[in-house]
Amino acid sequence: NSLLVWGSPQLGTTEAGSLGALAWQYSSGDLWGILDGWAVFQGAGAGMAWVLSNSPNMEVRVDRRQLEGLHNTGLVARLVDANNYLYVYTSGTLAGTTVTARKVVGGVDSALGSPTAAPSAWQTLRMTCSGNTLTVYCDSTQLFQLTDAANNTGQGAGLFSQSASTARRWDNFTVI
Repeated sequence: NSLLVWGSPQLGTTEAGSLGALAWQYSSGDLWGILDGWAVFQGAGAGMAWVLSNSPNMEVRVDRRQLEGLHNTGLVARLVDANNYLYVYTSGTLAGTTVTARKVVGGVDSALGSPTAAPSAWQTLRMTCSGNTLTVYCDSTQLFQLTDAANNTGQGAGLFSQSASTARRWDNFTVI
């Protein structure tokens, strides 16, 4: 039995944490929903859903469930607006995954380092931002650490998807 919920307010709010319940925001025209308790993206093209934290220094994490190839899904951090943010995403197949970090500044997307192989079995994608340093983990395994000053005042953090599919799901989203 599957329960699929779409429409306004899409994802609604985060569960109460140290910052309280936060309302999700979306890039223009994005369609997010809930399927069996997991967030899913069904918009056209790439999409983001985010909340505003209280600091640009943050740890962002999410549990991911993949029922097919990974197709460029991940996390957004230090989001100022839809044209200025950092993001990490996975790509590949369930058997072989890479994780890539990128930045968008003034609407221009560019790489932050090279794709890095992820461990063979993992669930939680995590990124930390402190000062000009971005560190990315799969579960407790650190994949890479980069230094870049782009968007270092942005306080938004959330979910990223390059394409729509109910097979790509997010749960237990946390911003610290």
